[in-house]
Formats: sequence, structure tokens, C-alpha cells
Amino acid sequence: MEEKEIFIVPHADGNLLYAPLQEKVMFSKEDLKGKTKDELFDILMRHGSNVYSRKEDMSYLTSLPSELVILLTRDCNLRCRYCYSSGGNSKESLKWPVAKAAIDFCFREKVRQKKKRFTIDFVGGGEPTLNWDVLTRSVSYAKELCKGADIELSTGIITNGAFNNDKCEWIIENIDRVSISFDILKDVQNKQRPLSGGLPSYDLVLNNINKIDAKEKRFGIRSTISKDVVHLIPDMARFASSSFKNLETLLIAPVFEIGRCHETDLKSPEKSDFAKYFLEAKDIGKEHGINVTCNLVNLDRTSLTFCKALSTYFGITPDSCITACQQVDSASYPQSDVFIYGKYDTKNDRFNIDLKKIDRLRKRRVDKIPKCTDCFAKYQCCGGCSFKVVMNKKDLCSPDTSSCEITKSLLARELYDKTIF
Repeated sequence: MEEKEIFIVPHADGNLLYAPLQEKVMFSKEDLKGKTKDELFDILMRHGSNVYSRKEDMSYLTSLPSELVILLTRDCNLRCRYCYSSGGNSKESLKWPVAKAAIDFCFREKVRQKKKRFTIDFVGGGEPTLNWDVLTRSVSYAKELCKGADIELSTGIITNGAFNNDKCEWIIENIDRVSISFDILKDVQNKQRPLSGGLPSYDLVLNNINKIDAKEKRFGIRSTISKDVVHLIPDMARFASSSFKNLETLLIAPVFEIGRCHETDLKSPEKSDFAKYFLEAKDIGKEHGINVTCNLVNLDRTSLTFCKALSTYFGITPDSCITACQQVDSASYPQSDVFIYGKYDTKNDRFNIDLKKIDRLRKRRVDKIPKCTDCFAKYQCCGGCSFKVVMNKKDLCSPDTSSCEITKSLLARELYDKTIF
């Protein structure tokens, strides 16, 4: 990795001067041609603005994955038209002994690494609150482990928000980070995210969000955008900003055409339309102190890897496998050969782990992808999603180029907004 990388990025009526590894950027209307790299670097270091504050911790390279993600079930009480895993088509759920073994394994690894924080996230190809007993027992058990070792426990959940009042109260009291998949506008939510019987889900989910908000608990919303509703992104941001006092993050994600999309023919929006309306929504969020973000590029960090699948992700699936990617939640997936790197051995009460697979995943770093070498967005895009690369039958260390232009456009706008003229 070159220490003094610097990029000149045409934007607006001038140029952005950007050094990603130094996390500095400035905007200039001056003609920068003819200046040497050292001269440009010196100008930027003297006049540039700070951009990011979080750099990637590479210590994971000497440790086993231990960022625990428990995929509780493939069952679901919704039938979202774009669900990547066709949630609800299977009732398979994680058993408590396997969840406990995963907690023990990752906790021991955190202790070995002398870490002071143990994180557990509950997600699923289905709705995690449907495996209620394992969810609550996991949190209770992890609390006791951490208490005895003077380690902080951090819990998170990604949920569809369609649960009863008792579950809502428990989540408020016991889960630190709550993210709710919710398409915000009534007509959009009911059309794209109906209950399993086809009835509307909007009122039930909104009621639970209002309860969480009323308890002054910070939370996030993830909204999935199809081609049919892309023009409504600003309305979504406007409604969410004015309705919820404790909304922290609004994640806007374009439809990924896999899973149930093949049955419903729901399409991803045009990238130019998505960028246009997303940026409008981002401005609305800024006015209300809400971080409106998207999953195409991580704008708040400098990294070599797109996600934790390539570093620290220990995802335990309903069929007792260890996955590096939430989207591969079963050994039956075509991509399981790449992303599933272990399995729980019931007879011997242990995990059998393929270290070679972990090593192969960790080698997918953006500084090792030649096609990304000259791209100013490489440390935020990080070569794109490895799952998409594998799904398209490309080599794991190839870049995902499907969103290159929109990624660069969004990052340039973000950098421009942070410059000091």
C-alpha cells in the first residue's frame, strides 16, 4: 500500500484533492496540473479538512473470527416481495445447544484476545423474534458470562418489527442496538412487506416503532427501494425525520434482485435515479440530525475490506454452520462453498473450522485488487460486495463493478460537503 496516495477528482466546477489514508480532502478551483505529487500533498496537508476518524483494526489477521452473529431462524411472519432469502419458505430454526456453543466459542476468543467488549447481533434470513426462546436465553447467558469476566456486552438486532407488546418491551430493555426493516410510507410498506397471510403490516410495525421511540431509545431504520418507489425516497426521509425523535440512522438500500424478487419480478432502481433521490434524502436527514446512509459505500471509515465477512464475522446459521456472510444462511446455498467455513459437531460438542477458507476470505482486500488501484473511492468501496462477486461466478478477488459509478458519485458529494473553502 502506497503511503502517500493522492487523487484529483473533478467535481462541481473545480477539483477535489483527496488523500484517503491521511483522511484529508480539500476543494480547489485552481488548475492543479503541473504540480508534483509532493507539492499537492503538501498543499492538502496544510489546507485540507479532516474526513474520517475510524481506521480498520487489522489485528484480526492473527485471530479467529469472533464477532458473533446469530441467525436465529429462516421462518418469518412477513412475506417481503424482495426478500433475499425467501424468508418463511423454511421453518428451520437454530437450536439452543448450538447457540450456546457459539457464544462460548466467541466469548473464549474475546477473552484470549484480552478484549473488553463482546458483541452479539441477532439477524436472520427470517425474523429473529420468532425463535424467541433461543433469543432470550442467548442474551441472558451472555450477560452472565460477561459479568463474571468484567467484559461489556453489546447486543443488536435486525428485526421486521412485527411482534407483540411483550416482545417489544423485552427488546427495549435488553437489546442495545435496534434496527428495524421498515419501508416507512404506508402504501409502500403494505405493498412490499405484507404479513405472511397477505394482510397489511404497517400499523403493527409503526406502533412498535412508536413504543421504542417513546422510551427514548436510539434506533435505526432500513428501507429497501424498488424501481417503483425510488422517487419516494425523499418523502420517506421527510416522514421519518418528522415522526421519530430518537431515530439515529436511516439506511436506504436498493433492491438486490435475488430470492423472492425472481417470483415477484420486483426490480432494482436505476442507479442514477437512486443517487438523485438518495442525496435529496440525505440533505433532509442533515436538517434533522439523522444520518441517512446507503449500503453501496461506507462513507464513515477507511478500510481494506468491504464488510466483516472478510475479517471477523462468525455467523451461526439455523443448520449449525458457521458462515462469513448473512446472505448465505444455509449449507444449501450455491455460495456456501466460499462463505461457510465451519460446522458444529454435535457428537463432540465442538466447531470444526476450515482455516484455509478463512485465510482465503481474508485475502480479498482492496489493495490486492489490481482493477481498483487507481480509484479514489477504493478505501470506502473496498472492491464491493464479495457475495455479489461469487454469485456472478467470478473469482472472489475480483471487484464488484456493478455500482462503481454511483459509488464514486456519492463519495465525491460526501467529500465535497466536508471541505472548507
